[in-house]
Amino acid sequence: MNAIFYTHHYRDGFVDDNFKKLRQLNVEWDIYSIGFKGNTLLPGSLIAKKDKYPTNARIKDALPIEWSEADLLFCEAYRHKPNYNYYFFIEYDTIFNVPVLDFFNIEGEDFLGCNVDNDPGLDWIWIQNFERFIERHKDVALYDDSYGSGGQTTCVSFNNTMLRYYRNELIKNKDYYESMFSELRLGTVLKKYTTLRNIRSDISNYISWNPDWITFNFKKPYFYHPGRGRCLNSKTIAKSC
Repeated sequence: MNAIFYTHHYRDGFVDDNFKKLRQLNVEWDIYSIGFKGNTLLPGSLIAKKDKYPTNARIKDALPIEWSEADLLFCEAYRHKPNYNYYFFIEYDTIFNVPVLDFFNIEGEDFLGCNVDNDPGLDWIWIQNFERFIERHKDVALYDDSYGSGGQTTCVSFNNTMLRYYRNELIKNKDYYESMFSELRLGTVLKKYTTLRNIRSDISNYISWNPDWITFNFKKPYFYHPGRGRCLNSKTIAKSC
């Protein structure tokens, strides 16, 4: 059995409609919405708590704080639902027009992400920020400086074993992974257990940090992120979404 988890931190018409569409297109999956405690979430959502995990509360330039801790939603999905073979995570502002398995091949893979990097290099801003933070806070330990980038926290797939490893590592060594941006923490931890792989070889054409870096084509199968603005800012595109 496999499950899809729809991650979100607020609710409006777009969030509601996107979740409904996700369920309509993926009838063979169990599908859940999930978000952090204290936010306005979809009815019936799984409630994620942060108390067992590393905190990013001291990161000053990644607000709101949930944005820098999105990986904890993966861990909490496992806590709530620990018995699935595969876990697929999609953020609320990812738009799509086909079922997950029509676009992504996840079977047989322990982890697949978007724009991952096994050796991101010290010029990456989140590594620089973390190392500056370590210098300022001697109470923070550095567990392993073999950094990795787990990529964006949407369209991410784990098998059961790898997600369990990830969650257990964060709980067991909580202090080592505090004040690490979620993409940095995800890649750095998972490198201990596997090689980071992209969910598609051309994923950068669909998933990015900036919508201006994507050429949107609504006449072909797609999963685009970030895509919410493209749906809301154009009546023509909104119909396609």
